Amino acid sequence: MNTASTLDESAAAETATSSPDDTPSWKPLSADAYEQAAAQQVHFSCKTVNSNARGGGVRLTPDAALNLPYICARTHLATGQALATDYTVNSGSTATAVKQFRAVAKGDIAHAPQQEVTLIRDLLAQIAGSGLELALEPIDARLRQVLIPHPDAPHGYVSLTPITAGGVCEALLGREGLATRHNELASLKEPRAAADLIRIGRVQLGIGGANPQNVGALVRSMQRPLLAPAPTQQQGLRQALRVYHKGIELPDLRDFANELQALRAQHTQDEQIHSGIDYREQERALLQRLFNAVLAAGEEARSLLLAHAPQLPSAASEDGSASALISMQVASEVRGLILPELRSEDWPERIAARVLRALESAYSKQRGERVAIYVLDASARASTLRLLEDIAR
Repeated sequence: MNTASTLDESAAAETATSSPDDTPSWKPLSADAYEQAAAQQVHFSCKTVNSNARGGGVRLTPDAALNLPYICARTHLATGQALATDYTVNSGSTATAVKQFRAVAKGDIAHAPQQEVTLIRDLLAQIAGSGLELALEPIDARLRQVLIPHPDAPHGYVSLTPITAGGVCEALLGREGLATRHNELASLKEPRAAADLIRIGRVQLGIGGANPQNVGALVRSMQRPLLAPAPTQQQGLRQALRVYHKGIELPDLRDFANELQALRAQHTQDEQIHSGIDYREQERALLQRLFNAVLAAGEEARSLLLAHAPQLPSAASEDGSASALISMQVASEVRGLILPELRSEDWPERIAARVLRALESAYSKQRGERVAIYVLDASARASTLRLLEDIAR
């Protein structure tokens, strides 16, 4: 079964069914009823997070408008268009009053008494021009909270409660919302109208339960959010970013450690190593192969960074030099291993010391315990280090 098509069909069925806003009738209400409904109009209602939470919420002031290329309540205010508000508690005639607020806002006043229309317009102006924080002291325990680090907070964190703005959902996802109209246009059979449009996936969420109007008038617009596919993993880029930030580990040197230890054992008699010319030549040849393996690992990392250079963090700010391919936080000898252009005068000493540490860290397991493979005394260590430095040069 095609889930997307099933969801779109359910959306069409939902659109075709009647809702409380469909009936053109007008129910006369008192001024007190309208004023009580206006007093609890908010952009963010706590009950949309948990229908059992205490009624409360936040209404933004006009100066909260934010002129940025994002879709949210504050940027919507910056467009100069009204952002729909909702009630926090559905009691008495609240839902009816809010329904008639919306009718007046849309200009659907054919059946409305002029006196009520005038009052509602005044109340809508008051709502649009003032902010409100309702029943937020203290925050209801049923509302989810997220701890965010903040340097000026008493204990280093502030607690935030994410709440969706129903008015934004209506503007995007409602029956006349941008996403809904987009999908309607994309569904047209005429190829010119729908040629470059792709239907936006939608899903069904059971916000509000069996009686969503008890949570809010805008809840139905929140029940059909957009469905975005998860980004596919780019393994190469992931590895490049890891190399950029952390460098690379040296390759596994256990095989080389075993060979070097075996060579020492062949030239050891009475616990004394006889390091003649033959031994030195074989030792140097082994260390040369070891160092070639280390250089190959650096070259492989370099190729990975070059392949993803435009996507590395410094690509936007650096001048394209080699230093832009790897973070300055990476050890200098590892930076030089990956990018030969960055090798300093003391790089041979630094990389030789790092390789020797890795060689001495190689281990085997005996009876469940780690045992070092290649153990050097101070004299042998100094000799091996000099050989590695010479090879690095």
